[in-house]
Amino acid sequence: MSKIFLVTPNEDANGLVKMIPHTVDLQVFTENELAKSDIRFDANDKVCILSETSLALVKSRLNDNSQIKAVELLKDKYEFRKILSKIYPNYFFQTVGIDEIQNLQVDKKCVIKPQKGFFGTAVLEIDKTTDMQKIKNQIESEVNKNSSLFPEEMLSSKSFLVEQFIEGEEYAVDMFYNDKGEAVIVNLYHHPMPKHPEYLQMLYYSSKKVFDEINAKSVHFFEELNNILQVKNIALHAEFRLKNNDYIPIEINPMRYGGMALGTMVYYGLNVNPYQTFANNEKPNWNTIWNKTENKEAVYAYMIAYNGKTADVRNKKPDIERFKKEFTQVLKSNVYPFENQLTFGTFVLKETEGNLRHILQLDFDDFFA
Repeated sequence: MSKIFLVTPNEDANGLVKMIPHTVDLQVFTENELAKSDIRFDANDKVCILSETSLALVKSRLNDNSQIKAVELLKDKYEFRKILSKIYPNYFFQTVGIDEIQNLQVDKKCVIKPQKGFFGTAVLEIDKTTDMQKIKNQIESEVNKNSSLFPEEMLSSKSFLVEQFIEGEEYAVDMFYNDKGEAVIVNLYHHPMPKHPEYLQMLYYSSKKVFDEINAKSVHFFEELNNILQVKNIALHAEFRLKNNDYIPIEINPMRYGGMALGTMVYYGLNVNPYQTFANNEKPNWNTIWNKTENKEAVYAYMIAYNGKTADVRNKKPDIERFKKEFTQVLKSNVYPFENQLTFGTFVLKETEGNLRHILQLDFDDFFA
């Protein structure tokens, strides 16, 4: 009989655990609790994590070789592109060391990023006119800034991937492969770019329009991917770009539904519990869900609230009530101590498309006083 587990950081400084909906038979362990136990995860067990910090430990407890291999392939951005070359044979990518960046030459627009990375750290666009010494300095600055928050297995400081820039609007997918290896979509999001690029991850939203646009494309991609991975009972969060009919993945993160509890939006917005769905091998009927009267025109959003670019977090704090007034309806809020974080809270919203455009213009510095 399969079991479902959730592994969490030892210190839940940003309150992710309390965002998780009640799930029958869900067993929750901190990283320390798992490390001190003799628990191992069999092929039929279902494991989720809330943070990348838990992934290495969880991987060390997996008994299923196909899952171990999938985690290793998906988390190494170079290996990830290698396996995807079977699906996208014309996609350009290469690796460089940190000391090679200043001499790097590209003949078209590309992206450079850590070979293992998290939260958009040191992800930069480059082209043939770019000052590569300046890029190297910026990468070293960003990596050094976040190295205390993310260890080397999460954020590589020496190896970087250079890949062609993927044009189009950005989308994200939460899904799992069930006990038959079938792709099951848990949620789909549009990830629009904010006015201030420093707040890259600030907003994801979902709607019937989003599902109509990318649901079939997502299922097809994950079916193709599992022809390569050959896995069962594993959850994934993936990010894509869509332009015309080209739907190309940016990255895939195993064993979690988004980051910062993003995957819980589908519960607070649409009453679909992603963990229970995974545990029960259920397939949500998205046509039925979105055609309910209250959902047809609704837009559900997940806001990650940053500390701002210049806010003095030692002497100032966010004005939460004033911040909430920017939204149409707050369905769930999670505010936490921010002094040693990059962010101060997460908010699940019921919105209008018009107000989403307003939200994307916000500067979080304006809410610290």
